[in-house]
Amino acid sequence: MTTSENQSGNHTEETLAKAPLNGSAVLTEVEHGADETGTFRLIQPGGTEIAARQAVSCLVAPRPGDKVLISTVEDTTYILAVLERSNGGDGEEPLRLETPGHLHIAAQHITLHANAVSFVAGTLTMVGTLLNSLFKVSRRISGRDSQIAKVATTRAVDRISVTDNADIQSAGLISQDVDGPVSVRGDVALMRARGDIRFDGERINVG
Repeated sequence: MTTSENQSGNHTEETLAKAPLNGSAVLTEVEHGADETGTFRLIQPGGTEIAARQAVSCLVAPRPGDKVLISTVEDTTYILAVLERSNGGDGEEPLRLETPGHLHIAAQHITLHANAVSFVAGTLTMVGTLLNSLFKVSRRISGRDSQIAKVATTRAVDRISVTDNADIQSAGLISQDVDGPVSVRGDVALMRARGDIRFDGERINVG
């Protein structure tokens, strides 16, 4: 641990000045956001160092170099908003919206515009009346895929299905209507029926 880190770690509440009721400060001496207690260290234009916590209403996570709006209530200083970011427009670091609790967004209509959108979650749940998706290319990869629907309809110009191992179907009724030829090939072809097996055609060739 360096000497500067020792000096920073030895700060106590007595050595930190109390912030004014309303004012601004520059976030400093924080390398990766708040410390383990959620406390930021700020320095006022005059050089006075103060401690502050991120207000619930401040969703943008402060980072070193930010100019923030602060307010002190009952001996606790809160960061109300991030006013300026020196390198916020260079695209090097993302803008982070953080809250320790639940984030709820409600609107009549929400539109997202981006070159790429990523969702990372342990569980993703979507509930609604109608889901529409329109893509030039759609690809879905999963370890196990289960679909449950009252009616499932698939329509395509061409459809190719490749199954490396077993392809098992269980249905009360299977009906196929094909305009062109039907071809079935396999090392062994087996047909079983509890009742009759019927072939109906203008001509039937066996062998």
